[in-house]
Amino acid sequence: MRADKIKIEDLEAQRARGHYGLVFQPELEQPFRAYYLRFMRRHVFSAQVAAIILSLLAVLVEVVFVQPPASVQAAFIVIFLLAIPTGVILSLLYLRSSAQALGLQWLSALVVLCSLGSAFYLEALYRLEGLRYGYQTITFVLIFNFLLLGLRYYQAQALALSGLAVYAVVLLALDTPAADLTHALYNYVAVGTLASTAGYMQEYIVRTNFLDRGIRRHQALHDRLTGLLNRHGLEVHAERSWRRATREAAPVAVAVFDIDWFKHYNDELGHPAGDACLARVADALLQHVGRPLDCAARLGGEEFAVVWYDVDHEAAATLGERFREAVESLRIAHPAHVCEWVTLSGGVTVVRPADGATLSSAILAADAALYEAKRAGRKRITVAGSTADST
Repeated sequence: MRADKIKIEDLEAQRARGHYGLVFQPELEQPFRAYYLRFMRRHVFSAQVAAIILSLLAVLVEVVFVQPPASVQAAFIVIFLLAIPTGVILSLLYLRSSAQALGLQWLSALVVLCSLGSAFYLEALYRLEGLRYGYQTITFVLIFNFLLLGLRYYQAQALALSGLAVYAVVLLALDTPAADLTHALYNYVAVGTLASTAGYMQEYIVRTNFLDRGIRRHQALHDRLTGLLNRHGLEVHAERSWRRATREAAPVAVAVFDIDWFKHYNDELGHPAGDACLARVADALLQHVGRPLDCAARLGGEEFAVVWYDVDHEAAATLGERFREAVESLRIAHPAHVCEWVTLSGGVTVVRPADGATLSSAILAADAALYEAKRAGRKRITVAGSTADST
């Protein structure tokens, strides 16, 4: 589901319900996961650079200052100087080539598993040689796992617990003394708990931001009364139609509609009744805008606009007339003497974005056609550039 297709009602209901379990309702969970990947992608870049720096520093310390036996040093260098930097560079190349980062979490999980495996291997190797492995590699891996690699909380938790089980098996296989075994496992659990808590808070905050951003975006692009797009929202959404129509040299129809004698309606029945009338007209309009590249908006007052993708003059006139008839069939009683029911007038124009037409110029042309319809007696659709009106 596209982010701009998420319903404001779902966002507000989820915010009111809370998300302490770090799970949204199904209609929001999938869009959030896509958002989370894009959000974390930037942080993963920084984490990978940090991983390379730490790896190179570890090699420097080990070779220059610690100077362990050659067999141990060789394994250390292979892991920290070759394996980790190579893995990081490959993942960096992947992230640069994949804007959506769809495979980020599989890649991150592989990185965590390989890193934990390498840490356990080096610790076991050092113990077998009677040496102390003085690096907090496991601590670093757990921090990266929960905070820096783009894994969601439950994914990171599963990896951390799996690592704990493997770590315990490795230590037991090495006949580690009970006191050392207990200390090692305690340290793993302590670090994992702290990192886990921070990871939970991080995802909770990102989920909160997702809801707040979605609500703010909807409010910025939509008319609160009718739920249709506002003028700014129409420009944002129509941009996609314009770009595609430019590529494909396809026509785009733009229509502007106005409720006839609406001032009389408001004056006689009051603004609450007028608002209810606008909402019913908007609902009818939405029934005639169903394709992904079509959109409808309230321009202000009782004026509405529609963009229909890949529609010619004849089809645009038909669609406009269908909407006009749909509003009239609502049988919303009009209190003024000028008409019995609420009716519409409309102006329609068809343009080709490939020829340089803009949304603003198309709206102006449709608006001019609308006023032609009003001058001709209202309750009709006029198509710009056409000699015949639809009545």
